[in-house]
Amino acid sequence: MRRGAWLHLALAGALVALGLVLAWPRPRSPQLPQITWATLLAPLGPGAPVGSGFVLGAPRRGREGDLEIVATRETGGASVEVHVVARGQWGGTLETASFGVAYELPRSTAPSDDCLAVTRTVWAALRRNDPGGLVPGEVALGAGAGPQTDPPLVRLGGLRGALVAAALALGTALLATAPRGGLLSAVWLLGLGLLLRARRLGLPFRLDQDVQRMFTGHLPLRAILTGQGLDDRHPPLYFLVLHVAQWAGQSEAVGRAPAVLAGALVGPAILRTAWVSARARGPAVAVAALVATVSPELVLRSREVSEIPLFALVALGACASYAAAIARPSRRPLTAVAASAALALYTYYLAPLVLAGSVALGWLGRRTTRRAVRAAALGAALGAPALLLELRIFAHDEGARQAARAHPALAWGEHGALDMARQLGQTALETLGAPLLTIVAAVALAAIACRHVPALVPLGALAATFGGVALVAPVARVQAYYLTAVLPLALLAIAVGLPRSGVAAWVSAAVVAVAGLGAALARAPGALAMYVRAPDEIMSDVARVVDGRPERRILLTVDYDTTLLAYDLARRHAIPMDWARMHHEGSEVRLEGLPQVLEPLVRVHTPGEDPEGRALARLDAVTAREDVLVVARKGLGLVALDARLSRCASLLDGEAAQLVLCARR
Repeated sequence: MRRGAWLHLALAGALVALGLVLAWPRPRSPQLPQITWATLLAPLGPGAPVGSGFVLGAPRRGREGDLEIVATRETGGASVEVHVVARGQWGGTLETASFGVAYELPRSTAPSDDCLAVTRTVWAALRRNDPGGLVPGEVALGAGAGPQTDPPLVRLGGLRGALVAAALALGTALLATAPRGGLLSAVWLLGLGLLLRARRLGLPFRLDQDVQRMFTGHLPLRAILTGQGLDDRHPPLYFLVLHVAQWAGQSEAVGRAPAVLAGALVGPAILRTAWVSARARGPAVAVAALVATVSPELVLRSREVSEIPLFALVALGACASYAAAIARPSRRPLTAVAASAALALYTYYLAPLVLAGSVALGWLGRRTTRRAVRAAALGAALGAPALLLELRIFAHDEGARQAARAHPALAWGEHGALDMARQLGQTALETLGAPLLTIVAAVALAAIACRHVPALVPLGALAATFGGVALVAPVARVQAYYLTAVLPLALLAIAVGLPRSGVAAWVSAAVVAVAGLGAALARAPGALAMYVRAPDEIMSDVARVVDGRPERRILLTVDYDTTLLAYDLARRHAIPMDWARMHHEGSEVRLEGLPQVLEPLVRVHTPGEDPEGRALARLDAVTAREDVLVVARKGLGLVALDARLSRCASLLDGEAAQLVLCARR
């Protein structure tokens, strides 16, 4: 390479290195006085009245490092679940110097006026006491409790945060315009993606669905391919990936590894698919890929045992190959269209929406060829078995939908179309930010006006997924975070829809960097919990205590804790665990190779008129003949059951659950 090229690369490398050095964790100063939630909420506290007959409960950690406080009406049992998050994390919330404050649906059961009044009371106390510059996950619940997080990799703000964003954006843009810039940019973004995602993968699982997917992936291949994954409500491809991963053993790091790798590849995939669909490369493309790499929400989803990052890769490939097949209907892109369509259908049940949206807006460009449509139809035919499995999923969920309708505080799955649309919009806002979404809207208008197929295809897939999820919400169990699987398509549309050369390309890159990285930095404090032990993760401690106890029967207030505890008990004895090793005998679950018997008291997604009454009756029946251990979840609104368990001896008390010993009566 010429001397100028070496200088170009050296400057790009120096800027990237500067950004990483500035972003690296800083140790806390031990001299700083401790600020706690107790002092921030004063004079409010557990039992404090907050208007309209509501009193506050004890604050607890949320799953993503936020704070949850449930206020309950003293008569009638209506409740308001208030969340305190990082400022800017949720749009449209009441804000203090450091935090955003809002109530969450559907877990809040009080009328909206009461929910807002309680939320305003909490917000007023925080606004009065908040000194600014605080992160929710770093505030202790009370004196001596200690913060939740260690020095974080992503705590950025103020001038330092702006310098990090500028250095990384400019360094990435310069790298993309250097000789062999495409390859160098891809390698750099893959490394950055792994750095953000692969830290502390051995943390205990926080979600029951993480363990359930591990169990399904550990089954024989025949069981996976014939629909065993329906227990987890997903097509089989990702379970095949998990099956191969577990050849390395069964652990948290192994379970998370496929999603981590797929998530780290999303940025490089945007570089590649922008080139495939529109021969687009340059600074704006590279910065759009950088935004996907560092987005805290996308990082969070790729640190779970989840097919979302893998589906994001497949969706990017499907849209890019379809756009390429329209422009150049030769054998290679047409084959890629068919293959990616089939893979998408076997990966995630959002695939029909992605494929339909791609074809629909490809047609809007009035350049869709019959050969491209036939290739997509062939892919759909190859993926038809997965579509049939999806229909079985819908039928399988009918009981769960009934349970959600009857008991929304216990079971999720009951949403109206407008409510789901609002939640989807909130997810897009939290992931990409309002400025970047404004750029997406501008690109969409320009693409429609110019009939620019490479941008129309991913935008069509994104719009169809948004609208489809909202429309099916009243009859299907869907959640708003599913949208994160297709939000990288918005960045692909930006990459192919903005100017690619000259001064305009650099201006576009700067605009995308300010909009996209600014939103990422604003969201980063709320994402700290992805690198620390979840506050509601108690099952590994429960397994340790249970192993040293003589009692062999363990009751669990909710059934989804059964798989978590089974996994942690099996891990303590180095026994692989899957569905086939969990033997169901009536309401009991016996674990192959282990002496414990697990029994859930409340089956969350099973319809019934009085789940709490049945749980109390079963608890009384068991304690009439033996001592029993109970894993009790807090904050589920099971007032009578909680009162009964409060009379049992506490062996382990966590922020969201406890282990108690109920003696024989």
